[in-house]
Amino acid sequence: MQHLTEPKNMFSGFLGILLLAFGGIPLLGQFGVLKSVPAWMTSVATSIGVYVIAAAGFIILVDGIMEDHVHKHPTIIAGLVFLALGIVAVLGEHGSIPFKIPLPPLLYYILFTVEAFFLLMAWLTML
Repeated sequence: MQHLTEPKNMFSGFLGILLLAFGGIPLLGQFGVLKSVPAWMTSVATSIGVYVIAAAGFIILVDGIMEDHVHKHPTIIAGLVFLALGIVAVLGEHGSIPFKIPLPPLLYYILFTVEAFFLLMAWLTML
């Protein structure tokens, strides 16, 4: 039986909280709920965003494979979608494929927030 304090589960939880902060805070700033968002937070999200989306997608995929709950299959599908989106965006940025996926900053924030919810859900249900 797994527990929330095992290193792999703690990593998913920590990454989920971190992604929720880097996606949720700028997202609230975009919608005018927060008056100001630190500039470093928005620049970090957009500069390494595609790499984070791909890495978090892989972690969500692994979490989904390890789960035994009813949301196992949606988690696996979400992990595959995030991983594919991140890999295609990274390959497009480096010119390895002939097209790019333009991701505006708002989409980064939304993707970070959704990935955070999947990671936190996996962290809390891997018992």
